[in-house]
Amino acid sequence: MEYILMHKNVPIADLEIGDLIGKIKSVAEVYNINHAPVGTIVDGNLNAEMLDVWWCSRAIPLSRKRLDFLMSYYNVISSYMLSVKSFGLSLSDQYWICPVKSDINWESINFFDNDFSDDIGNILFGAPAVTGTNPVSPDSTSDGWLPKKWIIRDGKRLLMKGGSGEWQQEPINEIVASMIADKLCIDHVDYSIIWENDLPYSMCGNFTSRDTELISANFIMQYKNFSDGTSRYEHYINCCKKLGVKDIASKLNEMIVLDFIISNLDRHLGNFGIIRNADTLECINTAPLFDNGSSMWYDIRTSRINKWYDASKTFKHTNYEQLELVTSFDFIDFNNLSYIPDICNDIYKSSYYISDERRGYICQGIELRIKQLKEYIKM
Repeated sequence: MEYILMHKNVPIADLEIGDLIGKIKSVAEVYNINHAPVGTIVDGNLNAEMLDVWWCSRAIPLSRKRLDFLMSYYNVISSYMLSVKSFGLSLSDQYWICPVKSDINWESINFFDNDFSDDIGNILFGAPAVTGTNPVSPDSTSDGWLPKKWIIRDGKRLLMKGGSGEWQQEPINEIVASMIADKLCIDHVDYSIIWENDLPYSMCGNFTSRDTELISANFIMQYKNFSDGTSRYEHYINCCKKLGVKDIASKLNEMIVLDFIISNLDRHLGNFGIIRNADTLECINTAPLFDNGSSMWYDIRTSRINKWYDASKTFKHTNYEQLELVTSFDFIDFNNLSYIPDICNDIYKSSYYISDERRGYICQGIELRIKQLKEYIKM
């Protein structure tokens, strides 16, 4: 299958996409390399292998529930083909694939300005597939293993995201993490809770627009080659600086401190990054912090909370070790953090999946993390 990789209405390159798997097989003529996705240029050329890595990162992961059912319904053997059926469109950026010799344009199909089908999201949430189900949806290019779907309410694009296991804790954690970020004056995505079919879901608005896009850290890290002896943290800062991002170290300070307090086990290179202007290609700022649900011992047996290991996927092995990277703690007002355990207690009370005992352990754990942070700063 032949397509043109587009950035809004800017043609980037001709692509050949396999008609069975849906992966990028080759890159032919390149029209505008400057608009190529960050991290896909190697030695000054658009690299087909890196472009395929980027493309595959847009697909629904195999770990998502009901994906097998969805692929069976559309008679495809990979989730990459679902992305193809949706032209690769996303609500995170303005990239898409245009069939060769097609007269489709960005204005007529982008999800920022045009309505989209909620069929894919509903199927992934458990609804039956019916004849005529429309695959053209941002849900065809949504990453992550938890159930999620995009909806439109009063013209706004909103993301619903569910939880897992017997405690269904991730959506509630998003509310708690937002509250803590507020107390620390950290830029973050605001979350609310809705209940559907007796299950909690976090709800947030889209933090990109038709003119701005998210570039995740995993592709920022590919922007330039590693220098000998440079750590992952230093390399990320160097890449951000080369992209024109200002004050990156202070923003990482905030992320590291928040992740320590909430014991975030899943801050990986795919859920933080920077915001870029899609027209001028100017990097505007770091992205607001989002996707904080896999934290606060969300999958740990109640009796083991406070005793479990502290792991990190970002720059070091644990969130505690990452405190070594913080260049300044001056932004922290511990007076604002003093009532957090009590507020957390009230928030977790809203979910009947979380027992009184578990709620107590979680709040004690957060209180302990704040105490540990304060002691670390005094060292």
